[in-house]
Amino acid sequence: MGEGKEDGPGSKMWNAFCSMCVGMVVFPLSLYLLGSNEQTYMCTHKSIIFADQKSKVVQCDQPDLADGIAFMSCPIKEESLMSFNGVSFGATGIGNAIQFKSAAAAMKAEMFQCVEYSKEQKIGNDTVKVYSYKMEWKDFLVDIYKFSWTAQAITASDYGCPGLTPGQGGHIWPSDVPKGTVRLYAPTLRAGPLIIDSELMKGGYASGLSINFATPVNLNGFRSSFEGFDQLPMTKLVQSMIQPVTHHASNWYDTVKNHPVFTNPGSPGGGHPAGHPQPAHGHHGRRLFDFTNPFGHTVKAMDMSSVGPQNAAIDGSGTYVITCQQQRIGCVRIQFFKNWDTLVTMVAAVQGGSTLPVDVPASWGCGADKFQALEGGHDSKTSFFTMMEEENTSYTWMMRIFGLLLTWAAVYCCFAPIAGAIDVVGDCIRGIPCLGQFLEDLLEGMVTCILCVVSCGFGCSCGLFVIAVMWLYMRPLYGAGLLLVCAVLAAGAYFLGQGSKSKDSRNLVSELVPMTEGNQA
Repeated sequence: MGEGKEDGPGSKMWNAFCSMCVGMVVFPLSLYLLGSNEQTYMCTHKSIIFADQKSKVVQCDQPDLADGIAFMSCPIKEESLMSFNGVSFGATGIGNAIQFKSAAAAMKAEMFQCVEYSKEQKIGNDTVKVYSYKMEWKDFLVDIYKFSWTAQAITASDYGCPGLTPGQGGHIWPSDVPKGTVRLYAPTLRAGPLIIDSELMKGGYASGLSINFATPVNLNGFRSSFEGFDQLPMTKLVQSMIQPVTHHASNWYDTVKNHPVFTNPGSPGGGHPAGHPQPAHGHHGRRLFDFTNPFGHTVKAMDMSSVGPQNAAIDGSGTYVITCQQQRIGCVRIQFFKNWDTLVTMVAAVQGGSTLPVDVPASWGCGADKFQALEGGHDSKTSFFTMMEEENTSYTWMMRIFGLLLTWAAVYCCFAPIAGAIDVVGDCIRGIPCLGQFLEDLLEGMVTCILCVVSCGFGCSCGLFVIAVMWLYMRPLYGAGLLLVCAVLAAGAYFLGQGSKSKDSRNLVSELVPMTEGNQA
């Protein structure tokens, strides 16, 4: 396949000016991002320092607790944990068949569905979409009625999703099972002498009581509340007589081109007329076989209007509520997760034995703010506040690097017309015999390097200047020091450049004077 045709001079300059416009928009946004990042860092840092200095350590068995700002690291009282069941998450069909206690929990529901993938493929002078299909667990409903109905797509779906007829048998999500993942927190929790509210459980400025999605709730203890696993529907085996597209005969593309769409069976213009039976083998020669399981009863159809103890079971691993013995289209599985922490470490304001956010007064150029933090596990006061400071610093440096790189890229885009003009000149130079390609690459490479260096210097210096100005506004002493460093570096670079220029001038004069004297002689 030959290379694509290169853009002309007009197209190159148009693209360059578009890049310049993008750079002119992104540059001030990147400077705003850097300034905002510094302000966020400083205000968070101020809140952490305030809470650290004002908080008092609370003992887990402390009987009388005065109002104020408290730091506490104590066990969670088990009797205060919330009892979760199916109804808690909206799975009314499961009801109380599953129950467990935790401070936070989640339910994840998935359905085994047919999923469509496509990629473009070059066939001669045409570019066509080639479709493939896979059966996968998804936590949302896949609309199969939006699948492609080209001849190749239908044949591919026959192979990838046996048993699924285009236009028929679409996925149906149970009405009493919420799609995706539902997360819940207990309204309150008791640890030590304090009552912790749900907002603090989510973490505030720390990680909070996170739900552990790596360790699902073990459901083996609820197995007797559900139907036996061996009583669930088994897979209806499907034997496809059509191989996937990679094994198709060479004329599959002609079929796509000549018969681009297969309409819905029973619809005007294609398929089988309404009310007429399908051929015994199904469309495209697909044979269906009913499987009889070893326990002596035949395949049962899945009732997907609801999921509950009457039509679901606990699978062999003890981690899923599932509606079929083997993976099949329309099968539903449900997992439950929870927080496993038994201790909490927190800092918050206390009023009447309950937690509230700390009121942080305005200072350092920051307005008044609210602050509270909680994480699972035991920690000392020093390490807890150090951890929050480290997280704040790490995030700030990550955003600083990203913002400076963004300013660099934005300024480079502003110089795009220069690079575009050199590219056009390079196209002209290319016509020189023997050396044309070399000279073009040399010229464009030199200009690109120069633009990169200049844009880096200008963009990053502007970004650093914004950072210094923000520190000058919020912490004048630190900001003045940063600006002084920038000024010293800039002055050093200037005088270095002037010194190099003067030296070059003197060398040039010393070379020209003897030449002039020789000519006069």
